[in-house]
Amino acid sequence: MDNLATLNVTHNGLSHDLPSKLDADTSDHDIRRIAAESLGLDPETFEFFVVDRFDTPQGEKRIYLRPKVPFGAEPEQVGTVLVFREGVCKEEVEHRLKELRDILDETYWVGGKPPINSFNPQWGGPVWYVP
Repeated sequence: MDNLATLNVTHNGLSHDLPSKLDADTSDHDIRRIAAESLGLDPETFEFFVVDRFDTPQGEKRIYLRPKVPFGAEPEQVGTVLVFREGVCKEEVEHRLKELRDILDETYWVGGKPPINSFNPQWGGPVWYVP
């Protein structure tokens, strides 16, 4: 059985799959090290990054190395913050979120639309919160 996984790294607002697959059971420590080496970055770059592991519906194994969420939340208040680059309009985001509708719980949507917040310069662009 194939136990190889694709490693996706999010760093400085960009996300990219590394070209080489790695063993899906690679330790979190080694994933951080491999990512830093592959990208020519300081070994400490990903020290506090989170490692997530998923199997796709097609059976592919994926590993995501991403920054921790920059704020805390109460355990019962779990959500996702989507940050879009400057210049992305509200209508384009609504369109993209509607494409995700099948995998998002619409319980918190208002009037058939996802809850959208305004521009937040602290995040460097428009910010939308999906509970």
